[in-house]
Amino acid sequence: MDAATEYGLEDHPFFADWTREEIAIIRNSIVEFSVPAGNVFFDVGDDPEGCFLIEKGEVALFAEIGDLLQEIDRRGPGDSFGEVSMMSHEPHRMRAVAMTDTRVAEIPEIGESACLFAARRCPITSILRPMIRHLGHTAILSAQKAREKEKLALVGRMVNDIVHDFKSPFQTITLGTEAIGSITKDPQVARLCSSITNQVNRMLAMAGELAEFSRGGDGMAFEKVKLPGLLKDLHEVCAACYERKSLEIHEDVPDIEAEISRAGMVRVLQNLMMNASEAMPKGGRIDLAAKEANGLLVITFADNGPGIPEAIRETFWQPFVTAGKKGGVGLGSAIVRSIVEGHGGHIDFVTETGKGTTFTIRLPLSHSLPQRHSASM
Repeated sequence: MDAATEYGLEDHPFFADWTREEIAIIRNSIVEFSVPAGNVFFDVGDDPEGCFLIEKGEVALFAEIGDLLQEIDRRGPGDSFGEVSMMSHEPHRMRAVAMTDTRVAEIPEIGESACLFAARRCPITSILRPMIRHLGHTAILSAQKAREKEKLALVGRMVNDIVHDFKSPFQTITLGTEAIGSITKDPQVARLCSSITNQVNRMLAMAGELAEFSRGGDGMAFEKVKLPGLLKDLHEVCAACYERKSLEIHEDVPDIEAEISRAGMVRVLQNLMMNASEAMPKGGRIDLAAKEANGLLVITFADNGPGIPEAIRETFWQPFVTAGKKGGVGLGSAIVRSIVEGHGGHIDFVTETGKGTTFTIRLPLSHSLPQRHSASM
């Protein structure tokens, strides 16, 4: 895009496939005008008035991402904007701002120029209109995902730096606790030393997992795991939480074997356990159950806490969403969903204020691919 380029109305690329006679039909309806830098053509939520053809200058398009307006596109001479809302008949999803002194030609949506879009009455337009509406929505989602990826990439770099700096003191702590544990005759001290070593190793593993998640990969190794063994691992990493909280934990987990990432699923259940315990500081009940159904492993995790706050229910699985926590950056739930989906599974929840939340995880029991059979010749 060269902002110094200029186009007249007749040679604008928008009319590349139009004849002079066709342009002449709507010429009187087209309004050409100049807009100073900084002026807004239309804002989010405004009704569509027409399509704008840029003859000179530069226009930026901003979309609402989170609570802020973020620039997602910039257009110059030869480009157009506003045509999506004009065709879909929906309010504008973006704000259009002149970044330099700009000259445009506006094709109004109503009036004599209606013949330009007379094809609306044709069947093909009934097909194109929802497609255009979908493309406009997709553009916003793409911008949101791009912003999330940028933030996750930054988190990944920070985590890598932190892990690098902390690795040496962590190793010192591990060596020290292992040495104390090997010479002590007090079983409680030995147990605490073992717990410290396990937690340090787990902190490093979690940091590595977070860094991997920020790069968009799962990095999981699948193995055949029996659920009682998985719960044993969960109880080990949550032991400190159990001691501090008055939690009633009820389990109904049969001896099912599934092909999963042991570390990944422990991370999922640990996150759910930590969230439930934080939501119930005075204690509460947690029901953890599993069953096999239609070739799937179905795990339910229910608590009788206050429920997920209404303000974040719609965005609960998105990165950097958090509410009411003193610590954390809101990545826990996003990591949980990433791990579950990395298994080819699905997780959802049902929550009710004052009564609690139930998470349901559905995972394939096996990740073996079916063999491909060729037809007999």
